[in-house]
Amino acid sequence: MCKRLLSCFFIILLSLTGFGNNLTGLRELPVIYNHSGEKSITLTAKAGWIEICHQDFEGDYTGWNYVDGNSDGIHWLVGTTTDLPPYTPPNYGTRYAFYSDDDAGHGVVNTNEEWISPAFSIFPGSDSLKLIYGYGFYRFEAGEIFRTDVRFFSSGVWGPWATIQTYTASGSGTETIDLTPNLPADSVQVRWVYNDEASSSHWGFACGVDNVIISAKAGPSITAVTPANGSTDVPNDASITAKFDSPMKPSTINSDNVYLRIFTPGPGGGAYSRKISGTVSYNPDDSTVTFIPTGLFLADSQRYYMTISGNVQDTNGVPMVSDYTWSWTTVKNPHSPDAPYISNVRMKDGLKGWRIHSVQGTAASNPNTIEIIDDGGNYRVHIVRDNTGGDGGVLGIYQEINSNVGPVSYLYLSADINIVSGIPDKGCKIMVHTNKGDWSRTITTTGWQRVRSSNLIEALNLTPNDTIYYVWIGSDLWYWGFEIYVDNVTLSFIKDGHCRVLLLNNEGDFTELRNGLMEFGDVESVNYFNGHDSVPTVSELMNYDAVIVNDGAYEWVNNIAIGDTLMAFVDRGGGIVMGGICWDPQPGGTYGSGGLNGGIMDPSYNPYTKGTGSMNETWTLGWYDPYHPIMWDVASFAGWVVDSVTLSPWADTVAKFSGRNSGIATLQHLVGIPSYWGRQLLPYYPSGDFYELIHNAVNWSIHPFINGDFSLGKLGWTFKEGHNPPNPAANFEIYLTGGTPERALRIYRSSTSDGGYGEMSQLYKEDVSGWTNVTLSFWVRIDNQELTGDLAQYKEYPARVRVRYETSSGDTASYWKYFYLSASNVDPGAEQLSQGVWYLRQYDLRTAKLDIRKILGIYLSSAGWGFDASFGDVEIVNSPVGVEENTINKITMEVRKSVFGDEGEIRYTIPRDGEVRINVLNITGQVVKELVNGRMNKGSYRVVWDGKDNGGKELPKGVYFVRMESGKEVISKKILFVK
Repeated sequence: MCKRLLSCFFIILLSLTGFGNNLTGLRELPVIYNHSGEKSITLTAKAGWIEICHQDFEGDYTGWNYVDGNSDGIHWLVGTTTDLPPYTPPNYGTRYAFYSDDDAGHGVVNTNEEWISPAFSIFPGSDSLKLIYGYGFYRFEAGEIFRTDVRFFSSGVWGPWATIQTYTASGSGTETIDLTPNLPADSVQVRWVYNDEASSSHWGFACGVDNVIISAKAGPSITAVTPANGSTDVPNDASITAKFDSPMKPSTINSDNVYLRIFTPGPGGGAYSRKISGTVSYNPDDSTVTFIPTGLFLADSQRYYMTISGNVQDTNGVPMVSDYTWSWTTVKNPHSPDAPYISNVRMKDGLKGWRIHSVQGTAASNPNTIEIIDDGGNYRVHIVRDNTGGDGGVLGIYQEINSNVGPVSYLYLSADINIVSGIPDKGCKIMVHTNKGDWSRTITTTGWQRVRSSNLIEALNLTPNDTIYYVWIGSDLWYWGFEIYVDNVTLSFIKDGHCRVLLLNNEGDFTELRNGLMEFGDVESVNYFNGHDSVPTVSELMNYDAVIVNDGAYEWVNNIAIGDTLMAFVDRGGGIVMGGICWDPQPGGTYGSGGLNGGIMDPSYNPYTKGTGSMNETWTLGWYDPYHPIMWDVASFAGWVVDSVTLSPWADTVAKFSGRNSGIATLQHLVGIPSYWGRQLLPYYPSGDFYELIHNAVNWSIHPFINGDFSLGKLGWTFKEGHNPPNPAANFEIYLTGGTPERALRIYRSSTSDGGYGEMSQLYKEDVSGWTNVTLSFWVRIDNQELTGDLAQYKEYPARVRVRYETSSGDTASYWKYFYLSASNVDPGAEQLSQGVWYLRQYDLRTAKLDIRKILGIYLSSAGWGFDASFGDVEIVNSPVGVEENTINKITMEVRKSVFGDEGEIRYTIPRDGEVRINVLNITGQVVKELVNGRMNKGSYRVVWDGKDNGGKELPKGVYFVRMESGKEVISKKILFVK
């Protein structure tokens, strides 16, 4: 509206044209001339910034009142007015609170037209308080004032109003005002006041306020996180940090209070969370906590949830109390090579990624065996075809790759093979299958030998767009039998000019090493980082493909933190070559930091263990494996040796120093060469093929394409099948489920015109005569069943479990459990399952009144025209299926029993440090409640279950299972929930 012509005629014109009151969505409020502020909204104290007021005037705003300062009937309202634009409060939605001086008219003096909030209680212990609001002010002339006042209630009395902001010019925006200096106080009240006493015409436009937030804080709060909450396409090497607004007590910043989780589908369509173990560190300089995952790198396209518990405390011991959780989604690791790549196989995963290829001939009753055996600490695959005459078959293991070759110059397949027996002209075959054809080699010589391919890029004329389908190792003897061992299967490659190397050292001149590496065409850059002065972050390391670490008897700034960072680098696919005295544990003195520490020194990562001894002895190369990629083109060299370390149980030795205990060894993405490489203080710099060795070690650490060391321990399953050739035989594989159970055995066969069966068995000679309980426990799942033709009239099942045992009289007998999807002819006691659902089943064979003296074996089988069944965590243990099934209060994981109110108590003991997971499952095997998930120190613990699921909803009464997993040990207990 224009107020440039101030005349009576103009005023009358406004009245006649209806411009005197242009309002929408108005709500009248009761007139309160002297608001006492006695009404108060009380909130429970919580941690961090808690909003004790959040008002946008879109809904109910009871308790907000106005004061009509001149009693003219024009006062603050809630709605909108045409008198305020273009200076409306930001983001006001559909309504805001406002006062229109234009509606009051010309010459009307306005003295303190007030808009007053209720009184808001400030929870005890609050150490910070702030006010945020959006405002708008459209001024006509000087002398018009719009201001913000606050007052506080303390010691039983309200203090005076105090002005905290004044507006004398037109404008709009958002204000954030710190009210902390007014603490401590019990309550706070805010008002907005319009006054035009000092103006000449006493006829302004309007003022407004919206989105009022008053926040209090007790204890520390988080001000920033990385990755950002809700972000997507986050690199797998992104830093995971949270910054506090105040110094924190370091002892409370630990893995119990800071943890990373993922949620994955569980059996029966449910979901369960799994903690990602990691290292938690706190930097007091900037009050930042950092989480570095361990045990696995961040997966592609995975949603991660990071939580900081409210139990963390500031330096005054004040807790944050409420949890803070944020999440993000990852993308493909930027360091995954463009060439086909299978992540380094963990020692504990054994046959992870490897499948079993089994095709039988006419002598279908002959068993095939594929097992993992412990051969003096070296775990190897043992493949046996029983030599009982008749036609044989094909038996081997293979790993699918199904990816383009990518920009590589060299591609090699190698494996350790031991032929024990078999037809000499057949032997053992190792093969790579591509779209350009196959490369294969047949080994007929008995005994251990390293088999290495030629450069497959040249041999098969592969281009970057060609495809590698799979690697296959086994025997295709179609008659009689054979026995072979397989170990250390690797498919490795070298890329063109893409290798970025970081030298991480604490002493020495490494100019010559850098220059020597730069002579190789595949090395792009070599940079230096001084670990004596600072700890590199994982993000910094992820700028490189490999890190060369050398401990030069000088102090690391933090040998534990550096070791943990290196471990995280390995978990993300980075390569490490370690040298110097990294493994010497002597604290202080000549050797400074005592070598590296932290996660990288864990035996599952490092090829060497710590040990004391001499480092000042010269050495020369003795025995070495010329076929191993680390030793290609390396014939001799000499230098200083660290003679104080021994191989870890899982290491692969590729060379030994002449007359010394140590040598060159590798484990996962890490190569250990315990020698010193710097110039400083050394009379004996490494000589010979030294640069070739380091170059090969770097490339090996980066690109172990497939690493089949099979170090799971004894698997011991025998595979047997029956069918009529040329119809397909049953297939067997071991796979990771991504849920519960973690690992499963699968038997499957496509539908044909003829039936068949497949069987897995594991033999025992376990005397159980002294066992109180003989409990058979397993998971079972059926994904396909086809019973057609003649088989439809027989009692054939896609999932069968049999326990073969010996009675007290020496006779043999079997205990069977049958499972099916649908059938017209079933045995009594056979159980119908839903397709594609995991079921946990447990049976006490003592309760079944079986006369069992010895367990002879467990047999898992499937039969039909087509079938697909899986089994997991199959075991026979000396423990009951459940404790007394009367109330939830009696459940314990130990023999002890105790009662604690209405909660189920689980007491458990772990004999060693390790990962522990305790879940509650329903009868379909679905995880309904996660009780424990994380790494724990050895000892005894107690946890309770209140009968609710992960969402806090009370579960229906009935039978549930409590399952505890720690390492390879599993305990399951059944409980009856009757709350």
